[in-house]
Amino acid sequence: MVCANANALQDDVLAHWYEPSHRLHLRHGPIDIIAQAEGVLSEREAAFNQLFHAFQQVLVGITEHLSWLRQPQAFWPLDPNLPATVSRMCKAVQPYQQQFITPMAAVAGSVADYLLSQMCHQRHLRKASVNNGGDIALYLGPNEQFRVGVCELKPGQPAIAKMLIRPEQGINGIATSGWQGRSFSLGVADAVTVLAASASQADAAATMIANHVNCSDESNGLVSRIAAFELDPQSDLGEREVTQQVAKFTHQQKHEALSSGARFARKLVNNKLIVAAWILVQQEHVAINANQLEIISS
Repeated sequence: MVCANANALQDDVLAHWYEPSHRLHLRHGPIDIIAQAEGVLSEREAAFNQLFHAFQQVLVGITEHLSWLRQPQAFWPLDPNLPATVSRMCKAVQPYQQQFITPMAAVAGSVADYLLSQMCHQRHLRKASVNNGGDIALYLGPNEQFRVGVCELKPGQPAIAKMLIRPEQGINGIATSGWQGRSFSLGVADAVTVLAASASQADAAATMIANHVNCSDESNGLVSRIAAFELDPQSDLGEREVTQQVAKFTHQQKHEALSSGARFARKLVNNKLIVAAWILVQQEHVAINANQLEIISS
């Protein structure tokens, strides 16, 4: 373990250091991250120690404000005294305040963003990343690159596209959402992957785009839904019905669902809230604003 004070970890925080790949795995409650860094040894060690210190307080800061963060308020005050992760969550969902959303829609990406910022603070790294359950915060130095797969439903399954991200593209966050993911969804997208300027922005946008992926024929029994609170009494979605099962769609139904999500995603691109997005519905997909990116395989 690169971190000198491993014994200072809370009893329920788990840590593991992977020496060959310069990766640090940290877990605390629902937060499960893998961090990577490249640079000279002294800078990597300092970066991981900074991450190590910051990680221990992240869940505490969120938990202290959890009941408030689950509320669908019209706006959330950006109090400078709030924990940094909580402030990031609130800021990320601000553009969607006219629709239903809570700051919890950006929790995974916000945690990744905050931990990356602490990891890189005053450090000289070539590149670094924090992957929080698939939502990734990314730092790239000059001439560096990061390879990413989009719409990967599960580890080991093939992505529908792979690309190289370079620093000049302004992409520092990647997030994926969908009804088969870790969180609940109001839509029928198997997966929505978003590339944005931050992981918190990508997380909020992926959630919202996925919620818009629907078709008008769902009333024919093709989609099974249940109130979120019946699955999780603490869910921020409350009585809203979340997708549980989706029957096989016709090509037209897939097209309608994809088009619905794509229209919303294009609005986010036009408003500069995201850089690009991919939407997957039953093995058919659509890409939004991906023409400027460097696709390396599909």
